[in-house]
Amino acid sequence: MSQTLASREYRLLFLRALTPLHVGAGKGVSVHVELPLQRDEFGFPTIWASSLKGALRVNFDAGQNACIKKVLFGPEPATEEVSEYSSATSFTDARLLLIPARVLKGVWVYVTSPHMLQQLNVFLNVLGKDGITIGNVSDEEALVSRDDICLKDSRVVVNEVMFKAKFDANLANSLKAVLPENLQNVVVSRGVVLVSDNIIRTIVNKSLIIQYRVRLNTETKTVDSGPWSEEYMPSETLMFSLVTCRSFRSKPKCVDKEFMSASEVCEELKKGYMRFKNTIYVGGKETLGKGLVELYFM
Repeated sequence: MSQTLASREYRLLFLRALTPLHVGAGKGVSVHVELPLQRDEFGFPTIWASSLKGALRVNFDAGQNACIKKVLFGPEPATEEVSEYSSATSFTDARLLLIPARVLKGVWVYVTSPHMLQQLNVFLNVLGKDGITIGNVSDEEALVSRDDICLKDSRVVVNEVMFKAKFDANLANSLKAVLPENLQNVVVSRGVVLVSDNIIRTIVNKSLIIQYRVRLNTETKTVDSGPWSEEYMPSETLMFSLVTCRSFRSKPKCVDKEFMSASEVCEELKKGYMRFKNTIYVGGKETLGKGLVELYFM
């Protein structure tokens, strides 16, 4: 999914967390966790653009052409090349689109809100694409794409919060129309619940994982430090970012081509993750299996 404007081309990048994800904001001032997640200006978990670009850069596989990495992500800091050219790609913060939540029937579903969908619609508008149709919902109601997650009295319990359920088949179909093909089946099969913007923070916070850890003394096997708490987004969380690719003229000396179009830049970016099936590690705790993310470029 792209839209070319002069020497620029925009792409949507969707991220699917395959394992719990911790992209930390450093030492937190929150009363409930010491190592919190990064958050956007509205208080939702996010991946700041600097963290996202850093992870993409580190995990990029340039193959036999190491110089293409410089083209895409810019020169290394504190080198002479810094003043000669800049990166041919840029990324927005990765925003939260769908977060898994517990349900009384069916184990879990995806949850979103009008605000979260509207954030995606902003980027769809940049791409010249139709936005997602957003239904109206009160604080006591929830729109559901699957009626089999509802109780007999047409109620649905999401993260221990009960709502009056209203079936809306268009909810999942509208999302399906803008998602990558491999994500469409996941979203439709699990189901989507839309709750009001007044309630969504409660649901999101209940979905986040808070893990307590200690550091042991290797000789005595007793606690050396801790406990401390870390905050994670759950596996299967879906996020999105807008990628801007620019045609490249001011090139590093090692680039053979005199000119790369914006479209070529985008394609080179995609190719750099194919070797590892479009999976990279984002954030901390990689050696503990955290932060494995699947990328979907559109």
